Amino acid sequence: SAATRLEHLVKDLLLFSDVEHQALLLDLSAQPVATLLDQAGEVMRTKYRDQQIDIAPDDAPVRVIADAQRTVQVIANLLDNAIKYSPVGTLVQVGAKTRKQHVEIIVRDRGPGIQADDIPRLFTRFGTLGHQPRPGQVGSGIGLYVCKKLVEAMNGRIWVVSQAGKGSSFHFTLPRAD
Repeated sequence: SAATRLEHLVKDLLLFSDVEHQALLLDLSAQPVATLLDQAGEVMRTKYRDQQIDIAPDDAPVRVIADAQRTVQVIANLLDNAIKYSPVGTLVQVGAKTRKQHVEIIVRDRGPGIQADDIPRLFTRFGTLGHQPRPGQVGSGIGLYVCKKLVEAMNGRIWVVSQAGKGSSFHFTLPRAD
C-alpha cells in the first residue's frame, strides 16, 4: 500500500540522516551468521509471500562481530533490492562464506544485471540506475548508500559483481568473532 511505502521511505530517510551525521550507535557483539540470515529471510518472506528465497549459511557455525539489528537491515535491504528488480518468481539466494579474518555474505539475484559503467554510482547517495522495480515497488535511491555506511561502520566492506543480463551478486564482509 501507499502508506507502507511511505513508512519505509521515512524509515530510510531517518536512518540516512543518522548515517550522514555520524549519529549511528552500534551495538557490536558476537552474532551467529545463520541467525542473521534467517531473520532477514523472515522479514522478506513476510513482505513478499510468493517469493522464492534460498538461505544457505555456510556449514561452519561461524559468528561475526556486528550489530545484529543493523546487519539484518543490510541483508534485508539487499534481498529487497534483489527481489524488487528480478522477474517475479525467480530465485533469490543469500549465503555466507567463511574466510580467515571475516565472513562474506552474498545476496544473488537473476535480475537484469548492472552495466559496468553504472557500478560506481550504486553505493552513492541517491544513486539510482533507471531500472524499473516490480509494479507497486519504489526505490528511494539511498538503500545501498546506507548499507555501505552501516557495513563500513561495522569494519566491513561491500561490493557488487554483475553482468548485464545475467543478474547480480552483492557481497559484504564482517569481521569474524571466532
